[in-house]
Amino acid sequence: MFDKTTKRYYLILILLSTCATSILIAQENNSYVIIDSIIIKGVERTKPWVIEQEARIHKGDTIELQKINEKIEEITIDLNRTNLFSKVDITYQLEFTEHYLIVIEIKIEENWVLFPSIIFEIADRNFNVWWKEQNHSFSRINLGAKLFHYNITGRKDILRLQMHTGYTNKLEASYEYPYISKRYNIGMRSGVLYTQNKEVVYKTENNKSLFYKDDQKSLFSRRRFSLGFKYRPNRKWTHSLNTDYVYNKVSPAITDLNPDYFLDGATKQQFTAIVYNLEYYTKDFTSRPTKGIHLLFKVEKIGIPWIEKYNLINTIQKMSWTQSLYKKKIVFNILLQSKQGILRDKKYPFNLYEGLGYNNDLVYGYEYYVIDGLDYFTVENGLRIPLFNFNKSFIRVFKNEPKIKIKVNFDYLVNVNYGYVNDPFYKLNNELSNTHLYSLSTGFGFVINDAISIRVQGSINHKKESGIFIHSKSSF
Repeated sequence: MFDKTTKRYYLILILLSTCATSILIAQENNSYVIIDSIIIKGVERTKPWVIEQEARIHKGDTIELQKINEKIEEITIDLNRTNLFSKVDITYQLEFTEHYLIVIEIKIEENWVLFPSIIFEIADRNFNVWWKEQNHSFSRINLGAKLFHYNITGRKDILRLQMHTGYTNKLEASYEYPYISKRYNIGMRSGVLYTQNKEVVYKTENNKSLFYKDDQKSLFSRRRFSLGFKYRPNRKWTHSLNTDYVYNKVSPAITDLNPDYFLDGATKQQFTAIVYNLEYYTKDFTSRPTKGIHLLFKVEKIGIPWIEKYNLINTIQKMSWTQSLYKKKIVFNILLQSKQGILRDKKYPFNLYEGLGYNNDLVYGYEYYVIDGLDYFTVENGLRIPLFNFNKSFIRVFKNEPKIKIKVNFDYLVNVNYGYVNDPFYKLNNELSNTHLYSLSTGFGFVINDAISIRVQGSINHKKESGIFIHSKSSF
């Protein structure tokens, strides 16, 4: 049927086809590697499975061969962002049998995450307000005790217990567990809070807080019960839903001074607050990032219609972008924040009406002011120049706890800042409301254990007011 030449030709084609198919199959089989084992070293408290979960790798998982280094970098970032570790080093080794196998070794040094301490804290909004405007009065100091543990059972669970007296009497307890689902991507938080004050901010005038004090009796008390859930579908996205029931009570002396404190001269206030957060996070560190993006969208609903007195909705947006420049010797960050009140037809109660100047939401250079409003917008452009760092391990205080470790990074900081607050309800006698705010700041920053940041900086604002200001913030 076929001559010898033709048969030979077809035989060659069949052999070439077989070889090509074999090569393609081999390439397909070798386009990924299988995790053969995960070796974790340096663990003192954290459960190994928690480290695997936070790294999002498990034995038997596959990784694309061409993306191994990218995956190792992702794992390092994810572990650093937990703030449980002061140092993370990851190496790997490839082996080949029928498939490529990879052995991943994770070496960690755990942070000191137990903080039992005596409370000696300033009750005012920041150190400068206490020092200058309140004459560093010790009557405005809270004294007590607290126990914060950010890894109490080794499962990245957080326990906070706090009790103090002085300017504010306070009892607070909360517990957060991040792994209540079988897939370890849903967490839960619950908490209770009780506070009592003998001095109250009853009004804002000239963008300053006005206080009323009675040494003989309580003027304001608060009870709050909280329950929340957090869902992390992947390493970048987080959804959270929190519900608070709040019951506040204020003295008639306060409502006589400001009938809008709870509105309509009321002395009692109760409401349910439901808060939803959608967060996208790719930064490599929480307190001192060198690259990445942070996006936040928040909706806050205060009051249940037809059941409770209030019906308020606020939305908050945040965008932060960080990038290293000039061979990673300079870090640039831009932070945009905005807030809007959605239901605007009714006046807000004074105690729920906050703009800038509270809870680290401020424009540098305006630390002595509070700028109340329904809406605000801020821009912060910053440069950070790393100077040097200090890293030291000390003694082990408790048997099952890591050694006390102190890691401090020192930086030089420069910031250009802008803000605007819209106040449709309480703007009378508050000139900084509905006004363009801008300032220049420069100084030094200290970050302790990649979790606690302190900055000391000089600022000058658009009113040509200048000063040295101190700020602190914790990632936990």
